[in-house]
Amino acid sequence: MQLSTLVFRLAGIPCALLIFSTAAGAADRKSEPVSKGPQDKIEVVGHIPLNGDPVEGLISTQHYSDHYLYVERQSGNTATLIDVTDVGRPVILADVPYAPPGDPGKLLAAAGTSALVTDDRPSPVLKPRTVRIMDFSNPASPKVVREFAGITALSGDPSRGLVFLANPDGIWILHQSFALDPALEAAYAREIRNP
Repeated sequence: MQLSTLVFRLAGIPCALLIFSTAAGAADRKSEPVSKGPQDKIEVVGHIPLNGDPVEGLISTQHYSDHYLYVERQSGNTATLIDVTDVGRPVILADVPYAPPGDPGKLLAAAGTSALVTDDRPSPVLKPRTVRIMDFSNPASPKVVREFAGITALSGDPSRGLVFLANPDGIWILHQSFALDPALEAAYAREIRNP
């Protein structure tokens, strides 16, 4: 730590020494957590059980201030419409037919209350996979925080930091949040108090 401070104060030192000093400091902290303060996280904020065919597609969209998730089933002619405006309390609104019975289609895109559908449907082979939430705050000792088995579809809503996963247990809603830097928060608070 002292060496890093010395390098910072001696700005005229050649770059090779600066790089060596930084690498040496990093080696000393290798097994320490990246941050001892607030942590970035991905956590489950909502869940809604579903019955019926496996889910093969998820499309999130927005209509005015409401947020929706179209859940496409393997049968290929009906989507379950879920209101995910309040992610802590998702609500199934309806099963929406988008293709005639016996003539399966495929949802390609959705924009609010409109959808793009095709009748050219490849026969998908669902390969369920496992998705894990990992904690890398201590790079020397990463941890599995939560595991979701049998995932058949996933999608996201980057504007709200959401990830949607579908497995036999239903739809899982995850939220990504970045920790606020305490130093920046303190500087902002000082700036607000002393404009």
